[in-house]
Amino acid sequence: MKKKPKATPAIRKKAFDRTMTQARSHMNGPQKIFSSIIHARPLGIIGDLLASTIARPIPLIGGMIGMILSLALIYGTAKNIGYEVSSFEGIAGFVIGWLIGAITEFFQLLAGFKKK
Repeated sequence: MKKKPKATPAIRKKAFDRTMTQARSHMNGPQKIFSSIIHARPLGIIGDLLASTIARPIPLIGGMIGMILSLALIYGTAKNIGYEVSSFEGIAGFVIGWLIGAITEFFQLLAGFKKK
C-alpha cells in the first residue's frame, strides 16, 4: 500500500478555499458576507486557541452540571424558605463546575489517560 502524502499548509489552504468557494456558491449575499467574516483566518486562530485552552469539553460539561445543580439547590431552598435570589448563582455554579472539570481533566492527564 502506498502511503498518502502529508498535507502541507499550502495544500490545506487550497482545499479550504475550494470548499468555501463551493459552499458560498449556494448562499445569498448576507450569508456570503457572514461566512467570510466567520471563516476569517484571525477568528479561526482565536477559535482554535480557545478550543485548546478554555473551551475544553470536560470543563464545559462540569460547568453546565454545576450550574444546573447550584440553581436547583439554591432556588429550591430559597423558594421554600421565602428568600429572593440574585442572578449570580448560575454564574457561580458554572465557574465552580468548570474549575472542577478542569482539575479533573488535569489529573486525568497526570494519571496517563490518553485522549483519542
